[in-house]
Amino acid sequence: MPNHKGPQACSLAVRLTELSLGEGGVLDRIELSPEEAKRLMRLGLSPGRRLSLLQAGDKCLIATAGARLALDSALAAKIYVVPQQEFV
Repeated sequence: MPNHKGPQACSLAVRLTELSLGEGGVLDRIELSPEEAKRLMRLGLSPGRRLSLLQAGDKCLIATAGARLALDSALAAKIYVVPQQEFV
């Protein structure tokens, strides 16, 4: 995934670290190097995937596609999500 904010980036997206505990949304983009983004995509984090934040802080715990993933907060800050309330 490219490391840029192209025309397809959603203006409603926020950093994963900005979600409230228990809040969910849809993954918009990952702003990492292509290699790092591919690694996350192999774990199930790809654009369009629904996820929710279960734990915040130095380590973030998210739920997606029936799995739970732990991410360090620096990595989580490079993942952009459109919060669920934006869909109503």
